[in-house]
Amino acid sequence: MNLIDSKVQSVSWHNIGRYLVLFLISFVVFYLGAYYSVSQFLPTAIPVHHDDYTNYALRFGHLSLAVRPLSTFLIALFATVDPNALIWSTRILAVTYVFLCLCLFDLIEDKKILWVSLMFCCLIFSSPMIGEYARYTGMITHLLSGCLGIMAILLLGRAFESNSVLLAVSASLCIGLSVLAKEDFVVLYLFSFCYFGLKKTSTNKVRLTGFVGLVFAILYMLVVKYFSNTQFLGVLTEQSSYFINLHPVSLAKTVLTYLSGANHPAMIFHGNLVIVLFVMSIVLGLFINRESSSKLFYFIGCALCVIAPYSVLPNHVNAYYEFIWLPFLYFAGYFAINGVFATVPTCVKGHFVFGMALILFQIALAVFVVKNEIPGRKSVANWYDERAQSNTHVFSKILAGSKGNNERDIICIIGADRFSPWYMHDGGYLSSVMKLKNKWLVLLPDSSDELSGFKMGADASHGMVSIDSDLKSANPICSAVINLKAPNDR
Repeated sequence: MNLIDSKVQSVSWHNIGRYLVLFLISFVVFYLGAYYSVSQFLPTAIPVHHDDYTNYALRFGHLSLAVRPLSTFLIALFATVDPNALIWSTRILAVTYVFLCLCLFDLIEDKKILWVSLMFCCLIFSSPMIGEYARYTGMITHLLSGCLGIMAILLLGRAFESNSVLLAVSASLCIGLSVLAKEDFVVLYLFSFCYFGLKKTSTNKVRLTGFVGLVFAILYMLVVKYFSNTQFLGVLTEQSSYFINLHPVSLAKTVLTYLSGANHPAMIFHGNLVIVLFVMSIVLGLFINRESSSKLFYFIGCALCVIAPYSVLPNHVNAYYEFIWLPFLYFAGYFAINGVFATVPTCVKGHFVFGMALILFQIALAVFVVKNEIPGRKSVANWYDERAQSNTHVFSKILAGSKGNNERDIICIIGADRFSPWYMHDGGYLSSVMKLKNKWLVLLPDSSDELSGFKMGADASHGMVSIDSDLKSANPICSAVINLKAPNDR
């Protein structure tokens, strides 16, 4: 008995060590893919998008937990600690999400091969969109939801495998927390529940316990949908970004748009690659052996289940969402290739040379993909770096121009653009992060295409930000004028 216990403990420690190494590898590959391979700048916490300003400025005193309470709470928590804590939490969640997806691959494949996981890391973190996940805090909601959602599926699979009610309770808890962060992974949990239910034997008690979390998630979404004013769960106004279109043609078109790169200029090679991978996997899945095809179609289903909540929003297509279903497409491709090679006669398949040829073929494909993803990844990283450098210049001008003014003074701003602290944002970043309590008057021509975004920010500012188009009328009430487009002082 002691010998058996020691063997079990040895296997357990072996798995823990392997997963620790895998997480560290994932983090290193992410860092190389997002920074060193494409950028000369180290990670910063400089906001770029209006969502960044809002997230960095979020504080508990002005917090609404009516919608997505878990992710909202954590954003406020990290932002209160430090801007770097918030952006680093986003980066760590990106790595954790991929790591958990690799754990799901291990669960389905049941062959824990470290070099295969390393190959997947290189492929996933070579995506052009990885630059967004290293620099944009807006990713945190679906990353948090994704980490909890995949953890729920891992626990559910283990619960069905071992008939563990405790693991089923944990799975329900995780999917419940996932939907409190964002609504993206409920469909995937339902799909996985059906898949595990067909593949693994378990008691009705385990099945019912695992299903409870799904019921909670659906009920929660219905309550939020019908008892709050959020647009996140869809609206009927066709002009809205969150307009829901359930027509099959619209759904298919949106899915195809996502798979082909979401019309992003940096995603041309990547989009073509993903489309070929998707079609190839489905076609080959019809001809390969049953075991490989079952796993292949599970991961194809996973990808489509994660795309599903986004496919109903044709006006809200963003290329960066692809990151959360990309791992599943690569997993499906792996089973497609391995399934084809499995059709080789046994006398050949068992030969050392054949095994090495298969490994070298997979490595060659991965190297080809990683090499050709560099230009797209570099363009996204460079865009963010240029914007961050520009905003660093803007912040230094604001700080210099605000010196000597008290909180009641109105400071006039010339040359603000859509990446400044007043566009679709109430200026709270200036007071919460930069500790500037002044009032702001943004000068903008009436003909500006960005006027509506600045008005949105001003309307939300409770009088701290106002908009004007005439410098002469603004001059008498302004204690200082800051021209953000003027050259650097020397």
